[in-house]
Amino acid sequence: MFFTLVVFYTLGKTRSGAVAAISQIIDSLSVKDVMIMVAAGILTAFVASAITIKIGRFSLQRIKNLEYGKISMATITMLLIMVFIISGPVGLLVSITGMLIGLFCILSGSRRTHLMGFLILPTITFFSGTGFFIM
Repeated sequence: MFFTLVVFYTLGKTRSGAVAAISQIIDSLSVKDVMIMVAAGILTAFVASAITIKIGRFSLQRIKNLEYGKISMATITMLLIMVFIISGPVGLLVSITGMLIGLFCILSGSRRTHLMGFLILPTITFFSGTGFFIM
């Protein structure tokens, strides 16, 4: 997040959704804005880590009694419901397609890093502005 703020500050290009949202609110960042955001990020990281440690210890004692399969199915179901609510049937189709591709990768024994390579190349060409020339 800090690096994406620096890239937005120096180049004026966004690299993440959060910075894209910030760029819609603020046209350009000053050094003071970046420092405030970095300080807020550091403070948030410390508070979040302390809360996570407290909740994690509490949860570890309770999660031993739960079945992993049921937790996984509940999580997948909740995610699919949220995707459907937010983006409708098309988003649900895209999500299920991605899930099946990921499961196929695991079941076939191939490495999931190959899927990341498949996604990274179009992303790099899009954000570098060379996608038109490559096509």
